[in-house]
Amino acid sequence: MSVRRFAPLFAVSLFALFTTCNDAPVAPDGLSPSFAAKCGTPPCGKGPGGGDGTIKVIDLNPAGWSFSLPRSINRRGQVAGWGGTNFNHAFFWDGKQSQDIGTLGGGTSAMAFILDNYLNDFGMVVGQSTTADGPLGERLHAFAWTKRQGMQDLGTLGGRRSFAYAVNKTGQVVGEAETARCSSVVVVDCTPVGAFHAFLWEDGVMQDLHTLGDEWSEARVVNDQGQVSGIYILAGVRLAFLWEDGVMQDLGTIGGEVYEVVAINAEGDVTGTAKTGSGDSHAFLASDGVMEDLGTLGGNRSEAWDLNNYGVVVGESENAGGLTHAFLWQDGAIRDLGTLGGDFSRAKGVNDRGEVVGLSTTESGDVHAFIWSDGIMRDLGTLGGNWSMALAINEKGQVAGEAKVASGAVHGALWETR
Repeated sequence: MSVRRFAPLFAVSLFALFTTCNDAPVAPDGLSPSFAAKCGTPPCGKGPGGGDGTIKVIDLNPAGWSFSLPRSINRRGQVAGWGGTNFNHAFFWDGKQSQDIGTLGGGTSAMAFILDNYLNDFGMVVGQSTTADGPLGERLHAFAWTKRQGMQDLGTLGGRRSFAYAVNKTGQVVGEAETARCSSVVVVDCTPVGAFHAFLWEDGVMQDLHTLGDEWSEARVVNDQGQVSGIYILAGVRLAFLWEDGVMQDLGTIGGEVYEVVAINAEGDVTGTAKTGSGDSHAFLASDGVMEDLGTLGGNRSEAWDLNNYGVVVGESENAGGLTHAFLWQDGAIRDLGTLGGDFSRAKGVNDRGEVVGLSTTESGDVHAFIWSDGIMRDLGTLGGNWSMALAINEKGQVAGEAKVASGAVHGALWETR
């Protein structure tokens, strides 16, 4: 069970995208003039090994930074993430160079979770940043950034803090924001601390999506139709919701509470990880009002990390031998994707071609990023060190992740796989 699930939501721990086989016209300021049409039956083109089959890796680390951690890649191969040296700042790779995109006046800006939702296809980056000092000190606010307009403060719902977790093609941003009301859920002095509610921000207005339960909800993902999914708390139990056209509905359970929502596709299907009636953690897929247990590879545990527009879920699962392997689930069947020669693997991302990326141990015991397609797992290598991890892949086969350089520092990496 990962620490990520239970970390305080207001701590700075620091997709579902419609895709086309051809590039669409680019609109300014991170906004799309219209929804793109989906590809036909996948694959839309050649998988890894197309062309001469070589793999190229690019170091995305901004000049002078000691580390960088990519979080999202878009259709154009642009990448967003965070890193720094003395202070953490968000960065944007435009295809040629990385730039520090600054803050809202405070010392830091970043993305809170390892999810591929912080960048849309038109270069809009979202996250959270500290603001300039005020009467009560620095505040932490959600931001949206574009090259043309810079960084914009998205505000709050009346409290001091907000966090942006995802943005879609039309520039709708979702996350959680503090309200003016005190919360019984947060165990601190209640005077300055409000409840956190899921929000949808659009065209300068932050909308409170409210909650189905107590005083807390968070929106984690949004698709291009504006369907939003996330987590809410009812009587101390974490549950999942889907919000659409002003209505929030519960997504059900597989027997216990919902740990995490990680992705939503163009059809409004939602995947994540939840507890079963026996207390085990299993990946789930919620579709048409029904939450389905995706099972395991023979062990007790599985965890979903991504979902594509064709209902393919990828993640990690314990097998009958107690080892954790990457899996791919489709149409009721779960498949072990194997490893790079070691005993561990984890799938982190999948595109609409069915190409899967993640990380795996090698025969020597090092951890390397991988790409899997058509039954073959390929080692993506590193930036000179002994560790790498792939986080997300776009329809062009471009992969964003992290890798160690020879000195041992972790840098952002972009792999060109075809």
